[in-house]
Amino acid sequence: MPDQKRKDGIVSAYIPIFLVVACLGLWLSLATEQSQIVAKIRGASSGRIAFGYMRAQQIMILNRFGVITYMLLLAFCIDLGVENWALLLVGLTTTFLVFSYNFFVLVRRKTVLRFDGEDSDLSLMKIVGSQSKWIFAASYAATVLNVLGLTMPLLLSNSFPAYRLTLANTSFLFNTFFTLITVLFIERQFAIILDKEDRKGAFFFVATVFVSRQIALITLSLIFAVLFIYLG
Repeated sequence: MPDQKRKDGIVSAYIPIFLVVACLGLWLSLATEQSQIVAKIRGASSGRIAFGYMRAQQIMILNRFGVITYMLLLAFCIDLGVENWALLLVGLTTTFLVFSYNFFVLVRRKTVLRFDGEDSDLSLMKIVGSQSKWIFAASYAATVLNVLGLTMPLLLSNSFPAYRLTLANTSFLFNTFFTLITVLFIERQFAIILDKEDRKGAFFFVATVFVSRQIALITLSLIFAVLFIYLG
């Protein structure tokens, strides 16, 4: 037993490293969610819609690696006795990193999204205002559900260890609703626009999705910050 405690103590010393790698895994997971839609519009802009979708699927392989890395390491940290504030710090740091990535895309939208039409210099507010409110709302809701599904179940399982497995698996509920909104509405609308070869419409659609995700990330950051202050 003393030897086991000594080994656990040695492993626990590496918790900060595990948390950093878990944070990078979560960032990879969320950033690739954004990157796959960029791959689709870049493929469409070059007249290679199918290739764009294939590239998006390749990007989503990285998404799976990110999720696996994040989930395994964070679960391991919970088993080692990590505090809730550390889990929230991972969420806060990741939302900031993803926000920064999205900000870069929006600032460089003409280059990244490959649109050089006469409307490319319109302000983001005018672009978003020209789109359906349902697109904005659906993208916002999907992002919130996705991030909460990856973070809150683990936080709850650490808070109520007697129901650890049940709470940890509620992530599937969040993911189900996220997938339904993404596939049945967002991806469907985007596919319709691409099939029409409407470059301006596709550019405006993607810009609107990125703006809505930025606002969702701000909302999530506030949630994590409030919980961090309360639990810390």
